[in-house]
Amino acid sequence: MRTSSEFKTLSIIFLTYGERFSCVEKLMATLEPYPDEFLEVIAIDNNSTQDISGWLTKKFSFVKAFRNKENIGTARAYNIGIRLSKGRYIMLVNDDCYLKGRVAEEAVDFLELHPEFAGLGLSLLNPDGTRQLIKLQILSLWPSRVGKPQRITFVGTNNFLCRREVFKKVGLFDENYFFFNEDLDWSWRAWKAGVKIYYRPELTIYHGRDFLENSFSLERFLVRQIADLYFYKKNLPYFFKFIKVFYKTSLKNKLKKIDRIELYPKLKRLLNVERPNIQNNIYDIQKTLINGEVKQLLSKMDL
Repeated sequence: MRTSSEFKTLSIIFLTYGERFSCVEKLMATLEPYPDEFLEVIAIDNNSTQDISGWLTKKFSFVKAFRNKENIGTARAYNIGIRLSKGRYIMLVNDDCYLKGRVAEEAVDFLELHPEFAGLGLSLLNPDGTRQLIKLQILSLWPSRVGKPQRITFVGTNNFLCRREVFKKVGLFDENYFFFNEDLDWSWRAWKAGVKIYYRPELTIYHGRDFLENSFSLERFLVRQIADLYFYKKNLPYFFKFIKVFYKTSLKNKLKKIDRIELYPKLKRLLNVERPNIQNNIYDIQKTLINGEVKQLLSKMDL
């Protein structure tokens, strides 16, 4: 049986929450064959209902599993994993991802041979093997050409591998984000810091369809809008006012479609992220929306 040792070549970090046991089981089946001296696995459990971290600890002695008492969101959870890691390289994946073959070793080998690049983006495949459309550039007027090797400026938290020192240069994820855009914000800072990242489409990770996209939710819609506006206010303030007007119009149209237009006068104030009562509470607002309902949030805030 594999045992844990202090120093590794690669640390793979993933988050889990809710009822994702079958996803984690599939991911672990693809990670277990890697040599002990090469890989450590760090799982951050955001209070899963199935105690996935407990199962991981019992079944896999080489896994570091950290369980939070509540769902603390993605940015703070990934930061815990990065701080716990020991590898010279760090790889972030989602719990509904899985690897085939030796893709992790191949990705590390590429960076070993190309010191000019600090990180590497991998392509995502659907379970049936078809290629997923993913974002590769922070700002682009054209769709990403996901089948072409290229320099990229955006990396997600489900298909990214980098040298450990990159996080020392760029910093960790901004913990004001509860959900959405923590990767966009980090990518922007990495690009501003001159970090070079390459994308190799032949290095693939299988990724299940995100359950958050299966149906419309007003709460998740607001979480994404708030995350976007916070990103623009922080990093591209000259675009912020225009984006805010567009998002308020979009919110109004969504509320009309679901026959909840009466909420608009208060909800539009949530998009004023430049105001201290919103800007200083981005994390808590998103957290309440993800874990509760709009009415619960409105009852807690003076809007």
